[in-house]
Amino acid sequence: KDMSTKVLNNRYRDIGQDEFLKVARHQTNEVHGDHKETIHGHKTTQVNSTFTETVEQDVTVTYNANEAQYVKNNSDLEIGDNRTTKIGKNDDLDIGENSNLTIGASKSSDIGADDNQTVGGNLTVSVKGNTAYKADGATQIISGDKIVLKTGGSSLVMNSDG
Repeated sequence: KDMSTKVLNNRYRDIGQDEFLKVARHQTNEVHGDHKETIHGHKTTQVNSTFTETVEQDVTVTYNANEAQYVKNNSDLEIGDNRTTKIGKNDDLDIGENSNLTIGASKSSDIGADDNQTVGGNLTVSVKGNTAYKADGATQIISGDKIVLKTGGSSLVMNSDG
């Protein structure tokens, strides 16, 4: 019924063709040293329930070709301290509905060429402090209907009809 094998030193298996292992209930592997796995073909893992992996120290993953991730429902990422992302060429982000960004302190952007923004509805910018725009060249504000400049009780209104 039960089988227990104790190998005092090294164990080596050389299987000429295929190996198949079926465990009816649970399997536990415990390695007290390093674990190395070399696969000269493809690796496929299928988990039909929850998959949990815990690593107590650093993780380094190197992909020498492309990577694709598909998540059917939700994906959460929580980072305790800092995160650095470096992308060698282009980065495209396509969001089907809404996007929210909350920054607890400052935000800086350094754009090496043009910055273009298209808004399909209204654009509202609220600033609690001062606002400054500086351009080394010309500055244009173009409106199809009306431009209103207000400060205190004074205002300047420019309408498209003159």
